Amino acid sequence: MASIALVALIYGVTYIGQGELPAEGGTTANIQNIVGLMYSSSLFTGVLNCNLVLPVQMNEREVFYRESKTLYGTLHYGLASLTRELPYLAAQAAVFVTVVYWMAGFVSDSAEAYLLFALTVFLVMLTFTVFGQLLAVLTPSRPVAQVVFSFVITFWNAFAGFAIPVTSMSPVVAWIWWICPTSWSLYALASSQLGDSTAPILPAGGGTTVPANIYLEERFGYRYDFRWWALLILLSFTVVFSALFLVALRFVNWQLR
Repeated sequence: MASIALVALIYGVTYIGQGELPAEGGTTANIQNIVGLMYSSSLFTGVLNCNLVLPVQMNEREVFYRESKTLYGTLHYGLASLTRELPYLAAQAAVFVTVVYWMAGFVSDSAEAYLLFALTVFLVMLTFTVFGQLLAVLTPSRPVAQVVFSFVITFWNAFAGFAIPVTSMSPVVAWIWWICPTSWSLYALASSQLGDSTAPILPAGGGTTVPANIYLEERFGYRYDFRWWALLILLSFTVVFSALFLVALRFVNWQLR
């Protein structure tokens, strides 16, 4: 909890007042900065939680192997492992969002925007945590799990749609965007904060200004009316990873010779 509070303060101080588009004179750089802030902060919390849960789940795995046939069932242990994280992650999300959201100056006149932002950050933490638990079961050791996670997060980061928006990706690789949880977390965050903004934005090459919501859709492909669907898709990743975790607990045992 102390680490997430420290990270929140660092982001809040670094980007203080940078989460709101100027009423006049806004540019594409302003949108890029806001989207980047939301993406990097949420991604960092997810990666942090994945790295924190890996050693815990690895240590518990040995006890589970020994006791699962006599003391408790696989399904009960798996469900307990998943649900025990919820209060802790909810507290982390509350601390992080409260600090970063108001210090950065995100949308302050919409309870829905704040709620969607908070839920998205919570689901990012939860998705990465469950994925870390899944890796702890599927891989033989913590170093191997960390290598696999590094490989996966490289793809999730590259195809999240921030550095290269899905609208600019080649059709050959654009399908990867659809299967990355980071894509949908960024979609939900960006559309909730900027999707209904009509602030005039000056394109990078100059010319006629366009409303921020129009630029967001043309540049990133994000629509305001799809924001809650993006959140539900992000939730589906958590459900899938949770189901795979329960199945892996049943059939994967690294103590077998």
